[in-house]
Amino acid sequence: MRTGRYTIVLVDLAGVVVSCALLGASAWQVFLKPSTASAEVDSLQSVLSERTRDATLLEHELGKQQRMLEERESRLAVGGAPPERTPIEEDLRTIADVVRRNRLGLTDVAPVGSVDYPGVREVRYRIIGEGRFADVDRTLREFEKCDFWGDITHVRLSGTKAGRDPEGAVCEMVLTVSFYSAISTPSPATGGE
Repeated sequence: MRTGRYTIVLVDLAGVVVSCALLGASAWQVFLKPSTASAEVDSLQSVLSERTRDATLLEHELGKQQRMLEERESRLAVGGAPPERTPIEEDLRTIADVVRRNRLGLTDVAPVGSVDYPGVREVRYRIIGEGRFADVDRTLREFEKCDFWGDITHVRLSGTKAGRDPEGAVCEMVLTVSFYSAISTPSPATGGE
């Protein structure tokens, strides 16, 4: 009887082992799917490598931007602040010379107003002239090379006026030019006193 009993236990144990193996294999196929699991792992590794490459590029770009900021801050510290008082009359004479040198007719120069920002005053002038488009283009390019604290903040070119100039049609140019100077701003703690 003893041997029969061990035989039944061995058969039962073998059945349990086979059942567990079949359940494990079924669970593996149903839940883990080896073919898709490896594909998902490959996909995630690919995404991870792309994100790592993107992070490296962004770190490089951040370093470049930080170096550019440091360079600009050092240039600003050396001589980038606007003047205490902008020599507007001298700057307007420079602009008039540029306009005339490029064969444009200067018809009007008038103040438009001023705007105060924290630490900076912007004084605006309207300049009206007329001439050929090529001359206007040359004037604008030369103006951008002038060395003063001013900038063109608005440009309007009108339609052409045929028949006035034998070399080409004439257009009207209206510029708004802003000149900048430093102003002292009251400290919030003192209330301007």
